[in-house]
Amino acid sequence: MATTHDLPKIKLHWYRRHIPSIPLLATLDRSRSQRILWLLEELKLPYELEIYHRDKQTQLAPPELEKVHPLGKSPVVTVEASGSDGAPPLVLAESGFITEYLVGHSPEGKRLMPEKWRDGMEGKFGGETEAWMRYQYYMHFAEGSFMPTLVLALFIGGLRSPSVPFFIRPITSLVANRIFANFIFPNTRRSLALLETHLSDHQPGGYLCGDHLTAVDILMSFPLIAAKDKMDSFGAFVGGSWKTEFPKLAEYVTRIEAEEGYKKSVEKIKEIEGDFQYNKYDEFFLYQIHTDICSRCASQLRSIAVPRLGAVARYATLSDSPQAPPVHNHETPEVQRTTGVKRPGPAMESKGLQDPALALFNDVVSPTANISTGTEISTQPVMSELELVAKVNHLVQRGMHLHKEYHAFREEIWPHIVEMPQIPKTVYEAATEVLGKVRSQICWVDGNRPVCLEIAQMYDFLGRRNLDTRNDIVLTLCHNLVETQHPSWRRQLLMKDLVGLWQHISQLRRRSETDQGLRFALPTAQDVLDDLAKIPKLDEESTDPATVKRALSSIFLLFPPAHAESILPGLLATLALLSDKKFANRNFQIQAAPLLHLVQLIVLRLKGGLTPERNSGLRTYVLTQLPEITKLLLYQSDHWQGGLDTKVESDVAKAISLSTFHAQLRAAYRSRNTGAILSIWQNLKSNIQSNPRLDEDIRDDPHFLDFWIFVWCGVRRSNMLQETLDLMNRLGIEPTLKTYTAMMHGWKMAKETAKIEALWAQLTESGMKLDVIVWTERVSALIEGGQPEMGVQALVQMVTYWKKAVEQGRQNHAVEPTIAVVNAVLKGLLRQGDANKANEVLGWAGKEGFSPDVRTFNILLRETLRGENSDNAKSLLHSMRQQGIEPDSATFTILLEGVLGRMGSDVAVEEQLEAIDEVFTEFEYSGVKPGLETYGKMLYAVASLSNGSEEAIAAVQEHMRRGGFTITAHMVTILIERALKRNPPDIAKVRALLQEHKLDSIEQGDQTLWERVVSAFAVAGQKEEAMALFDKLTDAGRPVTSLPCLTDLLRMLLEVGDRPTGARVVKLVLENRLKRGEQFNERYWRHHFWHLAKGNGLLQGVDVPNELRDDM
Repeated sequence: MATTHDLPKIKLHWYRRHIPSIPLLATLDRSRSQRILWLLEELKLPYELEIYHRDKQTQLAPPELEKVHPLGKSPVVTVEASGSDGAPPLVLAESGFITEYLVGHSPEGKRLMPEKWRDGMEGKFGGETEAWMRYQYYMHFAEGSFMPTLVLALFIGGLRSPSVPFFIRPITSLVANRIFANFIFPNTRRSLALLETHLSDHQPGGYLCGDHLTAVDILMSFPLIAAKDKMDSFGAFVGGSWKTEFPKLAEYVTRIEAEEGYKKSVEKIKEIEGDFQYNKYDEFFLYQIHTDICSRCASQLRSIAVPRLGAVARYATLSDSPQAPPVHNHETPEVQRTTGVKRPGPAMESKGLQDPALALFNDVVSPTANISTGTEISTQPVMSELELVAKVNHLVQRGMHLHKEYHAFREEIWPHIVEMPQIPKTVYEAATEVLGKVRSQICWVDGNRPVCLEIAQMYDFLGRRNLDTRNDIVLTLCHNLVETQHPSWRRQLLMKDLVGLWQHISQLRRRSETDQGLRFALPTAQDVLDDLAKIPKLDEESTDPATVKRALSSIFLLFPPAHAESILPGLLATLALLSDKKFANRNFQIQAAPLLHLVQLIVLRLKGGLTPERNSGLRTYVLTQLPEITKLLLYQSDHWQGGLDTKVESDVAKAISLSTFHAQLRAAYRSRNTGAILSIWQNLKSNIQSNPRLDEDIRDDPHFLDFWIFVWCGVRRSNMLQETLDLMNRLGIEPTLKTYTAMMHGWKMAKETAKIEALWAQLTESGMKLDVIVWTERVSALIEGGQPEMGVQALVQMVTYWKKAVEQGRQNHAVEPTIAVVNAVLKGLLRQGDANKANEVLGWAGKEGFSPDVRTFNILLRETLRGENSDNAKSLLHSMRQQGIEPDSATFTILLEGVLGRMGSDVAVEEQLEAIDEVFTEFEYSGVKPGLETYGKMLYAVASLSNGSEEAIAAVQEHMRRGGFTITAHMVTILIERALKRNPPDIAKVRALLQEHKLDSIEQGDQTLWERVVSAFAVAGQKEEAMALFDKLTDAGRPVTSLPCLTDLLRMLLEVGDRPTGARVVKLVLENRLKRGEQFNERYWRHHFWHLAKGNGLLQGVDVPNELRDDM
């Protein structure tokens, strides 16, 4: 071994790129060479680099490198020994050989290899240490066993890239899919399992050959790091990811990347190349389509690229026609088990006489070519088409019991159908006739064997993959479970069949699932969220049934929404059973976790909740179970999620974290479900422990914990209040006045007046600067807590403190009382039914100089109309006029609701018109003369009513015309908003409004109006009209600034796949903001518009502010 005094001269021969498009092989060569750089750094050997350039035309190795080594590949190392006296240098090629030689001849090499011999066994067979044997094995494993599989994946992935002509890409994609499924994934998985096993032999933090870094760790670094982000796409790993199935290996890869020598070698490459990326050419490794089309179409189009085979991943396929009977060259394992007939396949071929490469091709691409005459094939003769049809007709005519008829069909007829290379139409129709009879009648045969899944798979084999058929099967099974008394063992079998049914349904139309076993193959959470984003009215408090159905259809993206909705009755019935302890234990919930997770995401967005189908025979049962379904999805998710990968893309991680917990908490608090609240809190704490990023999110939104404080006070959980305060302390979040106001509000709901007063004493003693809001909260809390006298005294106290502060010139040390505090007292006293005390307070307030505002009159007006006293209502309106107080939209809403509310939600149009006249009559009687602002507010109030009719809108406009007023642009905007709230948005109504009011150019009307028109065109998918109006406003120096409008426009452009126009819109918005030099807070830059722009790569190449640059 060389000493430090006679070190050799080492030269690493290196390719350097010279054009932006680096050749794929050059990328691999440089990545391999990086390991040699790392090795040289670890060995502390001096070295120099010889830089070469590939031929610009041929992309082949330059002649100069071929002179160094005939193959002309990198890495190549030349070693010139010290004192060689001009002898030719030693040439080393191949990474493993280079590594062995350099380690074995360097002073520092001992650090990078384990001890070779066991004590007393030097030089003997079998005398080597286990670590040395493993060291030698991995020296050759890296390039000899592991890398060939990855390189094959690299090139086979190219069969599905856009460079393949589109008309043959489906064929090449099929070839690639089969190679991945049958060769690449199994071999990769075996290699990873071996590495996991060897890493498990050592203490945590170890390496392949012990507790310190060796040369084989350096050799293994390239294939593992290069493939780490792509191996999940090779196949279905346990838990959905190779990192989940092989956790010690995942930790090992992270540890390797943190090695100082590794990082130094990366920096060295950056000095040479300018950057460093292992996976610069991901499209060659495993091509996936990334286009800005809608998530439903994207999910279908991804099927002709590479399906990702993870447990919770994007699965897709080309749509299958249910009408045409398919050609079957293979059969799913489930159908094989169902029929008991094993179809001939590649395993039957005697490969000893074939070239190995040809055998692999035949196994993967053309299994029918491998069918032999071996004994594996059923010995019974296959019936002809006519014989099969006659057999089925005879079976149907025998009038057998359905259980026996199905049993005979399965045993006597079905084995012959699966042997047919192509199913004739007559056989298809005969078989579906039998299955159509039994699918809605029977759930098991032979006393204990469930058959619903089996029937569904038969339909699949026949090529009938529609969802309404599956819905019938699911409902049949659910109905049987609910209505029939089964022994527990049979219930368990039927529930297992039900979960299997949904796995089968999730695999429909997914050709990537053809040769896979039963499992869930659902869209990703991100795909579902993207689809939900396109649904109007989704976030409204009261969600209509049509919106609920459309939202749930997002789970089945491979089907058009109208088709997907046909399976929803069965889905709701299944959810009811899974939430019913009588039928489903935790194991079944865990098995159904992928499906439950997507439903959970949707329910969190549906503020109105789920509603069962009216025509479902299980409607009553589902309605009874709705609370339990909600509990299962929202409050007990930690029971069934287990190892499920519920992550979504990082750009929406926060939206699915804090907002999710907030939505769950709101729902739980509204139902006063303390157990659910505690469960959500525990789930939140466990997520904080597993996801440190959540700490940062909470710090960015401290009011999130303020709401928890309100809830704990509201449900009288002092210990949990303290736990939340401890969490705030750990996160460095100081309680603010808003925090204490939230406490008071919670205690007000719980009527804990003693605690409110104790907190108030502490606040006043602390010298904290108070505000009107906390004073108002205290006053109203005392009154609503049954202490009206104390509440009134608190109001008087506030006024007294202020007067003294004014006298002493210390106004900064007190809070100026406003009419808002008086209004809170009035509202509380009237709710308590103490009208006399309310009148006394009102009189006292007048003497103290408080002038009533519109809210004061609204409180009194609402209470008056509640007592159905129209004379007092007219008197109040008269007083408003005398004091010069203009009614606001709340005033008109109170009047309209007071009148219309007494008529019920199904009030007829004629009654609405009478109510409008009554309101105007009361205005006229009280002397209130409506102005343009008044009519605008009135119009808004009518348009906002859930049951407001077009005739009512017209009546308001007619009253306005009689008063000599014409409709304003603001009023037209209100009517446009009303048209947009319809489902679907009424773009024809928008055009009619513009035409009716002669708004045919942007010179007429205001900016708000035209921005809403842009939104209307965008929501309706009218790209040309939306962009034409957008450009007109921009050219006129009035660019669109409304972020909601810009979001509608950008979403529409992305859905139609027009990325260039989307990029232009984003660029114009940024340029306008930067040009005007306006300052915006963080919330502006966190708007969904910027999320869309970043997520779709539309901020690249444009000048962006720091707020956006930090997140890119």
